[in-house]
Amino acid sequence: MNILQHKDLLHGLLKQGDVLNTLNGGMAMTYVEEQEHEDHKVLTFWAPSVPAEAFNIVLNINTLVVFSLLPSSADDAEAGSFNIPMFFRKFRLPAYIDVNNIEAVHEGDRLSILLPYKDTGVPIRRIRLREDRNK
Repeated sequence: MNILQHKDLLHGLLKQGDVLNTLNGGMAMTYVEEQEHEDHKVLTFWAPSVPAEAFNIVLNINTLVVFSLLPSSADDAEAGSFNIPMFFRKFRLPAYIDVNNIEAVHEGDRLSILLPYKDTGVPIRRIRLREDRNK
């Protein structure tokens, strides 16, 4: 059998080799850092060599899901092909996060997701402790 006569088989083998090479060292690992600020929280993802289009950010009620898929070319829409996830992380958002104003910014090798706190309108106050004298 002359493998050059079977272009579909050859294309499939080359694509598989490319994917395995990428998964075994062609991409840098994504690093995540969480930072707390006075009025917001920031999730920062460092992902060298991962383009902005590869990231997906999904909010489902109070769960934030961030994942990235291995970039594929336009001709990869052939039957039997699928996207390969490179990174997947779920974050359970506390009730004090304002989910309606979440923002995401991609700059260079970094994706930042800003999670603003809700403005409750109630200032923080200290609770006074009193002694129970009925003992």
